[in-house]
Amino acid sequence: MQNSRLVQKYTVLKVLCSDNRINCYIAQRNEGERDKYVLINEICQREIINQYISQVITFPDCGLTDFVEYFTEDSKLYVVFCYTEGMNLKKVLTSQKLPFEFRALLGQKILHTLMENGSFPNVLKANVLQWENILFNDNVVGFNYRFFADEADKSQNSAVYNYFKIIMYQLFREEEIEKNPKLKIIVEKCEKDIYHSFGEVLKDLQDVLVSIDKDKDLKTIAEEKKKKLQAIFSKAMVVLVAVAVGIVTYERFLEDNKETTVYNEVDKIGTVDVIEKKELPISEDNVFIPANSEEETEEILPETSPEEKDEKESVKEAAESPKDDEEIEKPIEDSNNAAKEESQPQPEYKIHYVTNNENLTKIVRQEYGSDDMLKTVMEFNGITNGNIIRVGQQIKLPIIKEDE
Repeated sequence: MQNSRLVQKYTVLKVLCSDNRINCYIAQRNEGERDKYVLINEICQREIINQYISQVITFPDCGLTDFVEYFTEDSKLYVVFCYTEGMNLKKVLTSQKLPFEFRALLGQKILHTLMENGSFPNVLKANVLQWENILFNDNVVGFNYRFFADEADKSQNSAVYNYFKIIMYQLFREEEIEKNPKLKIIVEKCEKDIYHSFGEVLKDLQDVLVSIDKDKDLKTIAEEKKKKLQAIFSKAMVVLVAVAVGIVTYERFLEDNKETTVYNEVDKIGTVDVIEKKELPISEDNVFIPANSEEETEEILPETSPEEKDEKESVKEAAESPKDDEEIEKPIEDSNNAAKEESQPQPEYKIHYVTNNENLTKIVRQEYGSDDMLKTVMEFNGITNGNIIRVGQQIKLPIIKEDE
């Protein structure tokens, strides 16, 4: 063994498999490129040797750059290839959950690489179509060339497509193949040995991706419509929420800033503002202080100014004088009318009526007019305990008496 060709040329570093049919080793060259590793297939069983030998002798002429040499020794056949380190398909598929489209593209890359090496003999194709031999590094597919011992006759064309069928079941789950008619057709064609080249398989696998893209386009359209509807719904919800928040905020504002208007209940003691203010000159004398009890229900009328007193006296004197004196009567009437115009509010303004028993309860009416007209309206409407307050005036509510 020490003088054997294997020992002289190679140093075995690792045993990949060892049985009585095929042994595989990773080794290093003793001469030349020592930094590069080789994979040595040692075929021990005579039946396998007879099956392989006719095709192995063609390896030097098939243009395979990874092929190193073959030789026989001690009734064994040795076939040597360059060895490439990397993640094989088995590790890729078992360590990661890959999407369907990616796995379909991976199947296409495997077929493309096989077609680039179209001069491979069937024995070589059948052996590289094992997921331990298919490498996937940096999105590039490559091969190692470990030989596997099984009952299949790898020299036959049917064996090659049968191994690709196994790869299909490793790339895709059985339920995925059953649900996808085009995948199912590929598997059935491989089983029945219908294909004549990997180009036919590649075309069928491309059709799978085309059908996926069509389905994807329909799904994309549906998803886009769904997103648009969701966006519209979201905007509508935002608007509704904003309106609801606005309403609640406004209601709270009204609660915090409650104003007393016509027919609004006065529910707390304090000072009530009459709201409808108007730019009118209001005498400071026209201030109403409401009564605190039934005994104090009379209005406190504004005091008469000196000018008004003079006007009233002049009117009185004119009334007592003879009526046939027209020359005296006319100036008096003119002065009386002028005095009335000065005493009356110009123009008419809005005044509120306020009912008042022991406590102010509500503002019940609002009218435009003079004091006399308003009193007439009050009497006409049966308001006997009402008081007149002027626009812009404040009413101080009486204290509520508690039951003893």
